[in-house]
Amino acid sequence: MKDPDYTPIDCGLYDLLEILSMRKTPVALVPNDLEIDPPYYITTLQTRDSIEYMTINGKVEMRLDRIDSIDEDVIILMPI
Repeated sequence: MKDPDYTPIDCGLYDLLEILSMRKTPVALVPNDLEIDPPYYITTLQTRDSIEYMTINGKVEMRLDRIDSIDEDVIILMPI
């Protein structure tokens, strides 16, 4: 079932996330509201029910529409 509140991210941002994941590049999350210790790595990107997700360190999953922007290896998140 499609979530009407989900807005897909730009293809360029998704491509950058794929590169960061494939290269196992440590990323910084701002603001950092994860309950796990850094360093952070994108371990998976997936789509379920038309919603895109990334998993950080194989433990924490977040929707990609929470991402505001990416600057090199810094992922700027919108506050929850």
